[in-house]
Amino acid sequence: MRICVWTLATWMSRYKTRAYILDGTSEIQGFRFFYDELPHIEPGYAYIGHASEIFDDESCQNSVIIVHGHDMLIIFNQPFELVLNEVLAAGDYYNLWEASILDAMQMQDGAQRILELCVEAMQGFAGIADLEGTILATATPKVSRELEIAWKQTQKDGKISLELMSAPLLTPEGYVQNEWTDEPRLYKSVNGFSYIGCYLKADSEIVATLYIQEGERPLNPGDCNLAALVCDVLNKIISSRSSLNLRSSASILSDLIQGQHVSEANIGRLNGGDEPPTPMLTVVIRNIKSPANRVMKRRLLGMLNELSIPQRSLIYNDDVVVIVTQGELKAFLIDVNKVVVPDYYSIGISMPFSDWNELRSRYLQAVFALEWNSGTTGVFYAHDYAFQHLIARMQELGTELEQALVHPALDTLRQYDSTHGTDLYKTLLVYLANERNAVASASELFIHRNSLANRIKKIEELTMTGLEDGVERLYIMISYLLDNLDNLEYLKKH
Repeated sequence: MRICVWTLATWMSRYKTRAYILDGTSEIQGFRFFYDELPHIEPGYAYIGHASEIFDDESCQNSVIIVHGHDMLIIFNQPFELVLNEVLAAGDYYNLWEASILDAMQMQDGAQRILELCVEAMQGFAGIADLEGTILATATPKVSRELEIAWKQTQKDGKISLELMSAPLLTPEGYVQNEWTDEPRLYKSVNGFSYIGCYLKADSEIVATLYIQEGERPLNPGDCNLAALVCDVLNKIISSRSSLNLRSSASILSDLIQGQHVSEANIGRLNGGDEPPTPMLTVVIRNIKSPANRVMKRRLLGMLNELSIPQRSLIYNDDVVVIVTQGELKAFLIDVNKVVVPDYYSIGISMPFSDWNELRSRYLQAVFALEWNSGTTGVFYAHDYAFQHLIARMQELGTELEQALVHPALDTLRQYDSTHGTDLYKTLLVYLANERNAVASASELFIHRNSLANRIKKIEELTMTGLEDGVERLYIMISYLLDNLDNLEYLKKH
């Protein structure tokens, strides 16, 4: 039950009611009768009684008092039974109102329905806007004052009024606040009217705003309690990608990693208006000790978001994925080492990119850097493993296709060596690895240069291949890797 003393004061405002409220925002758990012999007062409950039993004042005759903690309402010149019925009616109304808010979460137009319920309970104007101020949904009271300047401007422009969004903000107590929070709070506009404002979130990221402007009656702190429920439900609607279609950067990044289409508007949100685009890197942080521990991943994500280095991060599959600018990588890795246990984590880093649509390929780069060092802690860069990963992927095409891709010269030389006891297969590899340097090749093979020349001549005769063609040589070198990936270790030395 979302009733507090402020809510009751609003409900009873049709009668002559005097409110003595110090706070008034704590929820009332239930109602009990107040009488002189009451042994004790239980916190959380509101007590209803005859005011004349407490105050020796003629004005309190035939009046009712409601007490909740240090807050008090006196309803003058009304019979006890009427006030009791009104209190029960208020409880019924707000219980039903809360149930309607929760039910709206399942509706196709849930956000619009929730705003209509806000208007019904608070008799004001309600709206949802994105962070650029574009109106996404609104609701207006059936009866409203004529001169609602800020609201009329909002309706006309399709943008939330700057009067509601401008900083600094002024609280009812006169305190200055720089911006809204993600909890509904009461503010005063420059024109003096009250409104409630707060941020809405998707996946714990601010993506929109809710505002409720006063209409036929002034807003009070109790309305913030009602708005808190509204925010909770709207946040769930937004996070489930319902009709509002508001996206967190984490969900946009997740779609990009999966290779799904992302609109230009959402890409623009990621860019943040940077011109020209800043080169970025994808960093994949993997817990090799407890890869399935979601609590540890979320804790790590929280710590990364608290770092001073600007970055975007999300949990994707079993990894924490971070996008950081190339220039900030060194500082980022230093900070990461301060918040993680090095013996638990392996870090893969992609090659640079500037287009968000390349994120999937850069994520896969960081992942294969980790997979080539499976179970090993440390920092691994994709460019150190890209070529061998390329060859390995080619080998994954299958034995039949792999053999069809390998240069026929290798099979010819292997068969000749097997029949004649020669070493032409290795000779060609050494010769090409040394960039056809006869002295270096002969020295490595422990043969005379003349012997090497004879071998090369024999190789060209057997394979009918001219080694003067650069493309042909490249094809043969790649074929050596397709034929046996162990040849890569040899080639690395050259």
